Amino acid sequence: MATAALPAGLPLVGDDGMVPKERYTTRAFLDAEMERLWARVWQIACREEELAAVGDYVTYQIGDQSIVVVRDDAGKLAAFHNAWLHRGTRLLDGAGHLDQARVRCPYHGWCYDLDGRLRDVPDRHDFDALPDGMRLVPVRVDTWGGFVFVTMAPDAEGRSPH
Repeated sequence: MATAALPAGLPLVGDDGMVPKERYTTRAFLDAEMERLWARVWQIACREEELAAVGDYVTYQIGDQSIVVVRDDAGKLAAFHNAWLHRGTRLLDGAGHLDQARVRCPYHGWCYDLDGRLRDVPDRHDFDALPDGMRLVPVRVDTWGGFVFVTMAPDAEGRSPH
């Protein structure tokens, strides 16, 4: 994958000490930040009290990436890319509670446990040779000081920032 290039000739900080407005308005800076920064760092997704009970969930959006954080059946936090494996449909929006402690895709009704494992596929016969062990794509999650942090980088340093 090519590394996103920063706009040529645009200083990171101007002679006046100000950040050029193009940092906030150009597609090149957005692409570079998504690749070089947001995909690699720990980010605050929510507060722990927003996920108090099993089945509680919060979605977190950064750029074109959406992550869902849930309190699983064991009472632990889990996080996943908020996309259904078959068509990429967003699974959840906003925040709320999953009454049956399951995530159900709105497109075909595929159902996932709160640990991300595929639990049920309605009309399974319509899907040839589904691989065993299908699951939602995990995202690292951790807590500190009452905040819930996520990172899309499997090799991000540390647990969460302290």
